Amino acid sequence: GSQFFSGKVKIKFYRTEADFYLRNYQKNQDLWSAINASSALRKAEASKEAEILLEGIKIEHITNKKLISAYLTTLGGVKRDEKKVTIAIELATNAHENIPEDYRPCTLLGAVHMETGGYELGYEWYSKAKKRGAPERAINDDLKKILKKLNNNSDTFIFSFLKYGIAITLFSLWIFGGNFWN
Repeated sequence: GSQFFSGKVKIKFYRTEADFYLRNYQKNQDLWSAINASSALRKAEASKEAEILLEGIKIEHITNKKLISAYLTTLGGVKRDEKKVTIAIELATNAHENIPEDYRPCTLLGAVHMETGGYELGYEWYSKAKKRGAPERAINDDLKKILKKLNNNSDTFIFSFLKYGIAITLFSLWIFGGNFWN
């Protein structure tokens, strides 16, 4: 299975999912649909479209903290994709302050810091995410994606991971013949 769910097939799948949520959002103005559309757009490599969608939504009237946090985290993820790191950190921090017990802003902050060389801060945020219920598999998947992105600094990245004790099981699988890259 998973070898067939890659490349153009994966992008098309997520584009179709995004279009479904976009139609639902346009029809009902349901913010959850916009958030889900944005998530699918990011996976379909259409982060700029997700950014335009989310930035066009006014959230001042929203009182549901979970919804606000999800919006801020999702927009923060889009900003991360667009390499707008300072804004991504600000949005994720606001989302975390809104709902401190949610792990999602913590994983976003962990990823942004890891990608920008702030390994210790990244570790701290991933640790917070784990304490708040983030699935270990999701954290490991995040870390694998980040490692793949860091071509030139991968040695530094790996040693920083080991120094701070992040994802030891991930690296032990890789070092001892696990299927790390899939």
